Amino acid sequence: MSIIFVLFLVFLGNKGCLQNSQSVNFVAFLGHVVSKEGVMVDPQKIEAVRNLVRSSSVTEIKSFGGPTSYYRQFVKNFTSIATQLTNLTKKEIPFEWTEKYEESFQKLKTLLTTVPILALPVEGKDFVVYYDASHSGLSAVLMQKKNIIAYESRQLKCMRGIIQHVIWSWQR
Repeated sequence: MSIIFVLFLVFLGNKGCLQNSQSVNFVAFLGHVVSKEGVMVDPQKIEAVRNLVRSSSVTEIKSFGGPTSYYRQFVKNFTSIATQLTNLTKKEIPFEWTEKYEESFQKLKTLLTTVPILALPVEGKDFVVYYDASHSGLSAVLMQKKNIIAYESRQLKCMRGIIQHVIWSWQR
């Protein structure tokens, strides 16, 4: 979740817009719907993802990757799932749609159409960052109490160590 978006949510919360049901029930903002319950993907965007069919070219995979990556903060371990498809866009890999690509495609579609409502950050409350690292990637989740604020993940080109992961998690 971008810092500008988080600041916008905090601003709305501070103005009481997300708690006073008489003023605003929800706000549609940059493909997200923000309400007093939290942040979710705009249902129209979910429907568009649900209707996607299997990619038949590198261009179509890239077209799928852009919008899905935009909502990565809603999907736990997004990068590890999307890596299969992004690898298929590399010039040195011949385009051949196999079962492993179909599985990644379907899993991403399922996860993106059943995403959780992310909690709004509460000013003055403690945040907790959980993180994990493997030889191929890094992932983190930002939480307050038991509420998920955002997921984040990224692929590693080579193992860079746990310290880098901790620094990266805090920068998010």
